[in-house]
Amino acid sequence: MERMALLMLVSDIVIGNAPLSEQMQEIARHVHEAFGVTACVLRELHHDGLHLLASSGFHMESLPAVLDPQKGIAGRMIADKLPLIITNVPADSLTAKLHASGGPIHFQSFAGAPMIVHGEVIGLLGVYSAEQQHQFTGEDLEHLQLVANHVGVSVLNARLFREVTNAYERTLEGWSAALEYRDPVTKGHTMRVTELTVRLAREMNWDESNIIHLRRGAMLHDIGKMAIPDEILMKPGPLTREETLIMRQHPEIAREMLEPIEFLRPALDIPLNHHERWNGSGYPRGLRGEMIPPAARLFSVVDVWDAMCSDRPYRKALAPSDARDYLKENAGILFDESAVASFLKVEAAG
Repeated sequence: MERMALLMLVSDIVIGNAPLSEQMQEIARHVHEAFGVTACVLRELHHDGLHLLASSGFHMESLPAVLDPQKGIAGRMIADKLPLIITNVPADSLTAKLHASGGPIHFQSFAGAPMIVHGEVIGLLGVYSAEQQHQFTGEDLEHLQLVANHVGVSVLNARLFREVTNAYERTLEGWSAALEYRDPVTKGHTMRVTELTVRLAREMNWDESNIIHLRRGAMLHDIGKMAIPDEILMKPGPLTREETLIMRQHPEIAREMLEPIEFLRPALDIPLNHHERWNGSGYPRGLRGEMIPPAARLFSVVDVWDAMCSDRPYRKALAPSDARDYLKENAGILFDESAVASFLKVEAAG
């Protein structure tokens, strides 16, 4: 019943929404306790080796971050796709250089199982005992294999999610590059403001999970300009009233482009609202104060700074001191005061 409870617990952790690192650390702790062992380790198999995912009972600094997947116990389990028991760790040749370092702990026995999903090994789960009298049984090994396979599902899902996310990120970078190729005057602007906005968010102690969406929004902030005619977008001088009205449609165009893409909805605050101003004088909706989403309030400071400090066909770049003065003078008028204060700290740090 205790072992069934462990499987159910692992299943609940696997289907949860926590980051993979938190899932693995929690699973390592529960396996450690449920098997009554001294330590537990989880590793993921990559093309360049076995990467440490989590451990319980070890001093993390004593564990190699990456192991050779062709040597020792790891190599045996990966090659055979079978669980394995070592009854005398100090005397067994397979343990050489692999489990000798556990800080002050000297292990006597080991049991491990490969994480097998769709017939492929994607990682390993190992448990270690320092007790002389402790011996792992065949039943332990069967149970460990079930747990390992459950964990493997989570590891595989995280891997697939990373691959899909990376593909999306490359696509977003491609969209941004396409816009800059179309408007070479602003070349480099997108990546500069994206990197600076992320630094500003960290200065203001934003959660990393929110910074992910902030970064995507910054990268796509001008994507709506893809629909603006060349004669307006690349005009070397000031725009007429009619041209300005057309140019000011780009935030709403961005919303129409991005809102149907569920993956990008959390990033929409910046493309739609980065021209809104604290006193309500911005566009497209004339939002004011805290009605403006926090991401857009941060980004607008960075966007205006970069625009002022860059050459344009109709003017030269401002000196950084003049740009800083402009932000200070308009804090609480055009910009969120706290965003301006934090930005000036980031800018001063270089």
